[in-house]
Amino acid sequence: MLQAAIADVRAKAVARTRDISVEVDAAGVIRDLEIADSALDRGGRRVSAEVMELVAKATKNARVRTLEVTTEIMGESDPIVGVVAAELIPDQEDDGVTRRGGLR
Repeated sequence: MLQAAIADVRAKAVARTRDISVEVDAAGVIRDLEIADSALDRGGRRVSAEVMELVAKATKNARVRTLEVTTEIMGESDPIVGVVAAELIPDQEDDGVTRRGGLR
């Protein structure tokens, strides 16, 4: 059940200009990437930098969602939740997560 729920985790990040979007899975693997023609007017280097920023943002969100799913299924008091939190979100205080692994 937990593995299936984690396999379903997806997170999306969209550029401020709304012309680039990235979707990743729980492992941070890109599952969808959309770049509108209008984005190309900013040049390849700028677009590639934006894509990388969006991948990082989506991956961070996917990690948080993975922790949420794990907590929902296992229960906040389960020790595995703390292990998952430490692996997925090493700097937990800055990411809205308590030291026990649950969400604030």
